[in-house]
Amino acid sequence: MSARHFTNEEKDKARAANLVQMLKDCYPDEISERKNDKSNRDFWLRIGADGEEDWNTFLHENGYYDQKEGKLHNAVDYLMNFHGMSFPDAVEELLQYQDNATGSGTDQSNSIVSEPQKTDAAAVSQKQVEPIGLVKAKDNQKVITYLCQTRKIPSEMINRLIDEGLIWQEAEHGNVVFSTKDGIPIVMYSVDVDGKPHKRSLNADSKQRYWHCEEPLPNGNISEVYVTESVFDAISFFELSGEQRCGYMCVSMGGVDNTWVIDNLLERLKDPHDQLYDAHMTIATHNDEAGNTCASKYLDISRIVPDIGRSWSEMLWRLLR
Repeated sequence: MSARHFTNEEKDKARAANLVQMLKDCYPDEISERKNDKSNRDFWLRIGADGEEDWNTFLHENGYYDQKEGKLHNAVDYLMNFHGMSFPDAVEELLQYQDNATGSGTDQSNSIVSEPQKTDAAAVSQKQVEPIGLVKAKDNQKVITYLCQTRKIPSEMINRLIDEGLIWQEAEHGNVVFSTKDGIPIVMYSVDVDGKPHKRSLNADSKQRYWHCEEPLPNGNISEVYVTESVFDAISFFELSGEQRCGYMCVSMGGVDNTWVIDNLLERLKDPHDQLYDAHMTIATHNDEAGNTCASKYLDISRIVPDIGRSWSEMLWRLLR
């Protein structure tokens, strides 16, 4: 048994280990790779002691999802629950694995950094942005400061959305741009010091694009869809959901008049080839006259309103101010 005492940083590092890669490298007989026909995404299943795939345990880079519990566990939990290790032994094994992987030039940690490296989704080509006259800034510092200080959105969430290419800083004025996962800008807010953002809709002629953030289940599907009004409401609801947001998609309508977004999502729920197929939808508009009027048009859809304030962004702001 390990007699080591670990710092909080070491414990967090172990929990953030890339479980899928660790199993591939150290326990290849415990992992099975599959592809989701709906989303065309790869996902992984645990292989039990009987050699059969365990469809209750979906493996993920950040841990594993227990279908029965409806909860995402980390890499330390995996070694404790499936290998019978103590907490110190699990932490030590994962730290040793990460150190060896780092020595070989491979980073096996999923921790968030202040300025994440660009993913394919985040690397929006200049050709995509040019038609609306926007150019990406070299960094996102002004946007991070604005969203943290004015909107009270935690830096970890901001960095995550930047890393996924969903928000970025416009070069000329430092405005914040919200884009789809395929790099199409949807809406831009000016980052004024008076704290009153000025909105400019982009690609408004298309009724096939709307901003959203998501955390799919390990198999790539979405189980819960929440329809909010603004991009800030969508982010705030996503943040407020905490650990429960595995399987969530939070969508911004861009205003209560854009009910076509709800209609579009309802169609997607019926498509067996869509990642939203058979998901549950909830309308999460503002707790005011306009939000209530919008929700009243869809009485057969669930409704949820903030416990504090009028909107989800106001609720997050009040809780974190």
